Amino acid sequence: MGKEGKRVGWLRRLLAVIIGLVFIFSGILKIMDPVGTGLIVSEHMKFLHLWFMRGAAPVFGVLLALVEASLGAALVTGVYRKTVAITTLSLLGLFTLLTALLLIRNPEMGCGCFGEAVNLTHLQSFLKNIILLVLSVGAFVPFSLFGDSPRRRYVAFWILVPLFAIALLYSYSHLPPMDFTTMAPGTEICSESAETAMPEAEFIYSKDGIEERFTLDDLPDSSWTFVRVGDFDNFEGAGASVPVRSASLEDADTLLTTGKVIVFPVHRPSSANWNRILRGCVRAGAAGARPVVLVASTPEEIDSMDVPLELPLYYSDYKPLITLCRANGGAVLLSDGYIVAKWAPSDLPGEEKLKAFIEGDPVEMSSARGIHTRLVAEGFAIAVLAILIFV
Repeated sequence: MGKEGKRVGWLRRLLAVIIGLVFIFSGILKIMDPVGTGLIVSEHMKFLHLWFMRGAAPVFGVLLALVEASLGAALVTGVYRKTVAITTLSLLGLFTLLTALLLIRNPEMGCGCFGEAVNLTHLQSFLKNIILLVLSVGAFVPFSLFGDSPRRRYVAFWILVPLFAIALLYSYSHLPPMDFTTMAPGTEICSESAETAMPEAEFIYSKDGIEERFTLDDLPDSSWTFVRVGDFDNFEGAGASVPVRSASLEDADTLLTTGKVIVFPVHRPSSANWNRILRGCVRAGAAGARPVVLVASTPEEIDSMDVPLELPLYYSDYKPLITLCRANGGAVLLSDGYIVAKWAPSDLPGEEKLKAFIEGDPVEMSSARGIHTRLVAEGFAIAVLAILIFV
């Protein structure tokens, strides 16, 4: 192979690596939230009128996350090149057609390309797929120019695939290490009836080298110099809304916005472990919080199930509950309406540790919990990066 051939070979590999890194990034974000990925797949099935397949959306979501991450690893390592090239072109062609249809029809839904972490418009998603498709053609066509890969790259690939699977199982059996939902820790839960708080405009004035903020009703005298209009980066609005209804189906939204509350969201009542939820409620009460069980159901449906009568049951809707906590029957600690921490059913702390969370400063507790989950996510990302550097 001459110098020109080597340059072409390097260019093709570079393009494949770029595509692979995008696939790995997209796949990892989906792996970190397999339940959310299943919801995205379900929305796309609904859009395509594939109602009969929506029950399989969680399975398709898991498979999509694994396929994207594994395909990205194969592209970066350069293994099974012809098979990977055909699979990549086919998948990108399918994604391009889907995003083109979304662009034309413009439904009120996200593309889900990067889970809930990065929200693209339909146009941005379509252009992204067009660019990747063009890069793929440059990287793979013609198929006859593929070379062989060193054995160490196959070793790296087959280390990464189980690693992705382990991370997926962890996220599914616990909670996503990174919460990109609209109800992440630190978010304020408000009552549905509450009016959305609006930020008051601020104006920045300067005097003697010192800047201060003033409102429209309290502007300074002429000795101050106007600098700029203040922004609202630090403004915390009313937050997310979770409907709460009593057994008589009357609104009880303020139940979540006062004091220390541990909510047990149950978005699939038929598959909930009610005895474990009852134990969690007892533990929450003993630790000093008010337990509240929110179910995506109706009193009539709950009456037909074997649900302990001692549970403090209230009723809500599926989507807010699965956004509040991905785990069915998990626990969410609220402090005056602010989300402090979340736990999967099997991860709810013992009474003493839970009491420390409840009695501690909400901001500190939320930050400490966030640091722990970020360390898990960063450790996984570092492991993947280290293996890719190895090849």
